[in-house]
Amino acid sequence: MAAALLAAFALAACSAPASRDGPSSAEGAADPADGLRIAARDGVSLRVHVREPDGPARGILLMVPGVTGLDARMEAPVTEPLAAAGFAVYALEPRGTGESGGPRGYAGSASLILDDLGRFAAWGRKRGGGLPVFLFGHSMGGTFALALAAEMESPPAGLVLVNPAYKYRPLRGATPGFGDYLRFAVYWIFAPRKPVVDMGGDPSLLEDPDDRAEAAERKASPSVQGLQSMASMTAARKIMSAAPRNAGRLAAPVLILEGSRDLLIDPAGTDEIAAAWGGRSIERVRVDGAHGRSSALAGMEAILGWLLKEAGR
Repeated sequence: MAAALLAAFALAACSAPASRDGPSSAEGAADPADGLRIAARDGVSLRVHVREPDGPARGILLMVPGVTGLDARMEAPVTEPLAAAGFAVYALEPRGTGESGGPRGYAGSASLILDDLGRFAAWGRKRGGGLPVFLFGHSMGGTFALALAAEMESPPAGLVLVNPAYKYRPLRGATPGFGDYLRFAVYWIFAPRKPVVDMGGDPSLLEDPDDRAEAAERKASPSVQGLQSMASMTAARKIMSAAPRNAGRLAAPVLILEGSRDLLIDPAGTDEIAAAWGGRSIERVRVDGAHGRSSALAGMEAILGWLLKEAGR
């Protein structure tokens, strides 16, 4: 339980708080005309953000989120060069976040999370019309991408993992105290679906300036659901803990970016993922970045070169 609670607090370093009154359905969700949507197996509407190249696409890149979701505007510095290089980039807002439906801060079970991601991948493959499909995952999204790839009927052309969150280290500004553990345990027993775990922590306490700025931006974003339930954390932890096993099931190539200033992810965990990899090729690149977006930006040249190479096979 302690490990699960630590993961709950530490693995998404920056999010926005939600109401503490418990889960409620999304209000004011955008009409389908405002963007693309796919339907989950239980009828929940899932929002997909699209950034496509001006000319013919070389491939499809699916951005796999963690349970706290993503802000498409914040991801623009990453998605714009990818689209400029000829890749259609699709980013899913997971249930309970942003403009997607579902109770706020409740992601459902591990199987439901993976089913949503599977439908997202099937939608992207169909929209791509035969183009190679790549998965992109950062932090928690990295381990979710591993699980998705392992379950896909037709494997992806490759994966890009940025600081995948399998093993982690305590981080000032994100790690809970003893009182937090006790409170979480009570909610896990009596109200597992109530959003009580603030995944945003205290951005002002983060040591790295890049992560501190990004954390504050995510905390203020209405698209990011920082307050999560213990049920969500348990489901996410189940997927994350299976990372090496899922890596061993894969035959796709992978590029792993590791930030030299990442104080959250334990490199030993990334070593385990790499050692278990069953694919035909694995590349690891160390970049001058922290845990968050700075690592993807610092490694953009490597990402583009790798994607162009694999898309051309």
